[in-house]
Order: sequence, then structure tokens, then C-alpha cells
Amino acid sequence: AIQSNPLDATFYSNRSACHMAINDYTEALCDAIRTRTIRVDWTKGFYRLAVARLALERFDDAAEAAWGGLQLDNENEELKRLLQKCVKKGRKSHFERSDTKSAVEGGEQ
Repeated sequence: AIQSNPLDATFYSNRSACHMAINDYTEALCDAIRTRTIRVDWTKGFYRLAVARLALERFDDAAEAAWGGLQLDNENEELKRLLQKCVKKGRKSHFERSDTKSAVEGGEQ
């Protein structure tokens, strides 16, 4: 399908979802980026980008993508939930890294 119409963002969006389903997060991210490049004003592209970044534990980038989608549609409940999830996971990751760093530094005394 992509070969027949390489400028149809829907194909890349759907393929991104397929890559996510098989845990191929890097390829999902590549297709999400293509989706956003082709159709910059489509909230689904922002969603795909946020989901792929979240799976790759790029929490700040994922939250930024979800936020971008909400700038286009501030009533989108799916993007609101996703943004909250990105922030929550990002905070958790930050505090876990901080705790690990503190434990290592405390052991060096």
C-alpha cells in the first residue's frame, strides 16, 4: 500500500501501530515520524509518536508529542491520558535514577 501511495500518512500510522504490536519500537518511531512529516496537523500522528517514544523510555519526548497533539485537539481524551502516563513514568524514572545515584555516591564514602 505504501508503494502505491507513499504520501498517505495513514499507511505509516498503521504500520507504526503494527510495529508497536510486535515490540519493534524503533521502527514504530520511524513510521510515526514519517506520519508527522507527511501530515503535520493530524493528532493521530502525534499519538503514534508519543506512544513509540514512551515505549523507548524517552519520556520527555513522548510527553512533548502528546502535548503537541493536544494543541490541535484539547478535548482528545486519549492524548490527555497518554500525556499523564508519560509524565508519571518520566517522574518515576527520574526518581529511580536519583535514588540509584544517591546509593552509589553514599557507598563511595
